[in-house]
Amino acid sequence: MLPLLPLKLKCPHCGALLLDEQHLINNSPSVSLEIKVGSTKSWIRLSSLYGDFDHEIGVDMKPGEVAEFNCPHCHQNLNIDLNCSACSAQMVELLHQQGGSVKFCSRKSCRNHSIEFKDIEQAAKIFYGQYNWAGDKTIKVEHKKRDQPKEVISSGAYLNSYCPWCGVSLIEGENVKLEVKGKGNSQGFLYLDPHLNSFWNKSTIELPEKEEVEELNCPHCKHSLIEGGESCEKCGAKVVKVKVSALTKLIDFKFCARKGCPWHGLSEEDMELIELQDSDEW
Repeated sequence: MLPLLPLKLKCPHCGALLLDEQHLINNSPSVSLEIKVGSTKSWIRLSSLYGDFDHEIGVDMKPGEVAEFNCPHCHQNLNIDLNCSACSAQMVELLHQQGGSVKFCSRKSCRNHSIEFKDIEQAAKIFYGQYNWAGDKTIKVEHKKRDQPKEVISSGAYLNSYCPWCGVSLIEGENVKLEVKGKGNSQGFLYLDPHLNSFWNKSTIELPEKEEVEELNCPHCKHSLIEGGESCEKCGAKVVKVKVSALTKLIDFKFCARKGCPWHGLSEEDMELIELQDSDEW
């Protein structure tokens, strides 16, 4: 297993650091928040290790209940106007001290969460940087050796997506947003689900099933995302490449430019270390 990443989280309203050095969870400072379940106000301490769901709470909260989370310093509401893609409850957002944000579901027992960055440089600082919590203790991200079993990215995993050219996030709201050019020079936007093996998509222009798009571009720098010299292994259409952050590594993620073709994959180098879990739709 890859090591869990410690995150230095702060309030998006007042900017106060939310780490509690006095109360550790799994040997790392906890994230201290106020919580309101129904009419009952209390406290909650979350693990600051990304991907670790251990926590302590001062109120009885049953599975399925939804809570309101607040900053313990300015007492502002941390729930945001974004519904969980898994259960439709409100998401909660905290900021990372080095940039980017962490979102998690406000419903107990729902484990939907994500870490997002505005650009790849921010992600690299956190994924590959050093985290000094106490004294000389430094936690580093270790890459897997090639003779070790592959890490599996589970079907349904959230893939933060970035332009491989300008490094800016391609996530807008709950979707990946790309500029698309179809037949007859029709132009618009294509929205994709960022979850692995979810093939939901929506376009502002008409894209008939099985039609190959002419071009897909980054909506920020306008650079083409078509991977030259490479064809879809399933149908022979053009291949699109974006950067995604998965596990603790930024990887090239490729998918077919033909509507309705479910092919997607990784670079040969990344496939030596990482495996994409197939979905039932394949």
